[in-house]
Amino acid sequence: SANATYTERNFDLTNWPSDLSDILDRDAFVGAGQNFRLSLEPGTEATNASIRITEPFLFDQPYSLSVEAFLRNRKREHYDDQRIGGSIRFGHRFNQIWSASVGIRGETVNIDNVSDEPVRAFEILEEEGDHVLTSLSGTLKRDTTNPGPLPFRGTNIQGTWESYGALGGDYMFQKFTASYDNYRTLYDDLLDRKTVLALHFDAGYIVGDSVFFERFYGGGIGSVRGFAFRGISPRSGPADDRVGGEFSMTGTAEIGFPISGDQLRGVTFIDVGTVEPELEIGTIRSSIGAGVRVTLPVFGQIPIALDLAFPITKDDDDDTQLISFSLGFIP
Repeated sequence: SANATYTERNFDLTNWPSDLSDILDRDAFVGAGQNFRLSLEPGTEATNASIRITEPFLFDQPYSLSVEAFLRNRKREHYDDQRIGGSIRFGHRFNQIWSASVGIRGETVNIDNVSDEPVRAFEILEEEGDHVLTSLSGTLKRDTTNPGPLPFRGTNIQGTWESYGALGGDYMFQKFTASYDNYRTLYDDLLDRKTVLALHFDAGYIVGDSVFFERFYGGGIGSVRGFAFRGISPRSGPADDRVGGEFSMTGTAEIGFPISGDQLRGVTFIDVGTVEPELEIGTIRSSIGAGVRVTLPVFGQIPIALDLAFPITKDDDDDTQLISFSLGFIP
């Protein structure tokens, strides 16, 4: 797949061009300090398109407003997941550390092209077709990390509650998620390049009658490396299909260190975690590995992540994958 992204941090939605020269000279749609992002990612397995506009200081106050529209088509293991929707998020920054936001989301979800239906899980077959999904969410965040692309000190703690069906739709359940990130500099070399210890913890729990395409899955970068993306999941049906879990918990201890300038860094890590059908601790998956982070000027500050990880403990049904790759991974 390919990816094309256009970002403008001084966007102005009201500054329309008077003629073609305004566009060519970049005099149109600029000047108000809004954030604009247009992303197109066509591919054979996944196609994503989104447009997002954010006003970081609404009415010149510490409030923000973000509006996004998106199209996401993904070929899963035994079905296609197609979505069209949008979201609106309103935020408030209380000070340099604390912030909060509320958001609404609405989308249509189409589960199509289900293969080998006689052996598919009931959870998948039951949801074949078109569905309407809406949610209302609230987030509270405490962030003391340093500014810039590389976190090297401070903590970032965030909790989110999301109520599905609050604005209508076909599903009604509650999703709670929490995350904790801690960064500490272990060593500064003579060029002020930093060796950083990073600790990450994520947990999620669903209350109510959820649906498989909104449940938790684990595996890959940002979860438990050494396992395939969505390779950690409760299973169902004659073919042991992945149907997601209602409880998830993952943790990482990672040391990042410089290799060459600010463009190439290495990491060593230990990942642990589990995804369960209910609030319980079953099989703990774990892995150990190493990788590199490459930041190229052509991609701005977006890093390329490549990791090699070896599973230590796993479930017999898990799908493992030694190499994980990501474009745009945030450390």
